[in-house]
Amino acid sequence: MSVFAEQLKTLRKINGLTQKELAEKLKIKQNSYSDWENGKSEPNIEMLVRIADYFDVSLDYLMGGKMKNITEEFSLCLKKIRMKRKLSQKQIAEELKISQQQYSKWEGGIITPNAETLVRLADYFDVSVDYLLGRKKKEIKKE
Repeated sequence: MSVFAEQLKTLRKINGLTQKELAEKLKIKQNSYSDWENGKSEPNIEMLVRIADYFDVSLDYLMGGKMKNITEEFSLCLKKIRMKRKLSQKQIAEELKISQQQYSKWEGGIITPNAETLVRLADYFDVSVDYLLGRKKKEIKKE
């Protein structure tokens, strides 16, 4: 069983919830939740953030110390790269064909984009996804 699966099960039990109750609170199907807890699959980044928020724990804790707080790292990096390139949120949103509100939520650390959008952002800024997520400290342009 993965560290994530163990942490998830422990948090659920500590909070006195059944799998069905927690699945309902997360607005997912019980079998999807069960697969996570049994180590058959893992949720996407956005769902990881929702779970961490629900239990009021860090993503690092949820993933067993193997992951930085992705949302915070991502939002700080996004703002830093935008400011360095002297772009407005509106300019970026228009070029990526998303709402400025959506971009603002990413930069504000409120939500994270899905994997496909994360790749689009990396392509737009000509950096690696690892850089955007704070896993690489230097802004290395993709080849």
